[in-house]
Amino acid sequence: MQHFVIDPTSTKPSLQNGPTSPSLPGPKETKVHSSSSGDENASLFYVGAATVIMLVYMYDREWEGIRLMTDPTFIRAGTRTHTLSTRRIDPAIFLEEMPRIDAILLSHYHREHFDRLIESSIRRDIPIITTKSARSALCDPFTTVYGLDAYEGVLVNVKKGGARLQPRWRVTAVPGKHGPTETHGFMVELGYGPAGQTSNDLQIGYTMYITGDTLFDNKLHEEIKTRYKHVDLMLVHLGSVSVPSPRMGALSMRMSMDGKQGVELIRKIGPGVTIPIHYDGSDLFRGSLDEFRREVQSRGGGFELVCLERGGVYRFNVST
Repeated sequence: MQHFVIDPTSTKPSLQNGPTSPSLPGPKETKVHSSSSGDENASLFYVGAATVIMLVYMYDREWEGIRLMTDPTFIRAGTRTHTLSTRRIDPAIFLEEMPRIDAILLSHYHREHFDRLIESSIRRDIPIITTKSARSALCDPFTTVYGLDAYEGVLVNVKKGGARLQPRWRVTAVPGKHGPTETHGFMVELGYGPAGQTSNDLQIGYTMYITGDTLFDNKLHEEIKTRYKHVDLMLVHLGSVSVPSPRMGALSMRMSMDGKQGVELIRKIGPGVTIPIHYDGSDLFRGSLDEFRREVQSRGGGFELVCLERGGVYRFNVST
């Protein structure tokens, strides 16, 4: 298993040029699990589209702060993502407001997940965990890109001088179904392990499934469920993104889940809480958050759903 180390006390900025904001702006809303005991030490900040900034071991434990960002896109509304689509809604923060970021999870190399603004602005040595094909596209000019096969992982150690146990998280790529494009979801396991970069031991305190852009596939997701029997939180990519298909003539090919498939995936994986994201990023989106909510209601619920607006925060607890 590959390893790298994060130093949360580092003052290295995220951007090549110009300052990085020291912290995120105050949240527009804050939500927690229905059984919250008020001892949360981590949070998710929803930027918009598929972009989430995860702040792990924060608040009263700033010295253990880890900042992880998924599928970064910071272009403004009205900007073309590529020849097929235009962004519809501004992100919650703009690039110049982005805080220090320690690593990036990139599900696949499409412009609505890693836009040209980010690619030209982010510092070249920031760790990026992604697919094999995305690594080939990014390794020049980026210098620290981890291209993973399905079920291959990277262990990330957090520098904490003199401690017997150190914060640690393991990122494992899980397969997705996204047309002809190689794409991954990620299982992110948060916890602690013995000091030392070479140890693979991890005492898991929280497990998060980030689906990436995928269609629901019973066989594929049954294997994921078999491997990961307990998931605390799932970030589910929705939106029913559809693109023209040369093989289908005037018809279009769907690339991400609609509301019905999203509910099927929740029932298959059985997470403790589900947060829908990636539901209205551009004019290629045919679904909506309201459509997903209606599907949830029509299917009778039975699970915990948290919907965040852009700039909203979800707080959770990583047990130690």
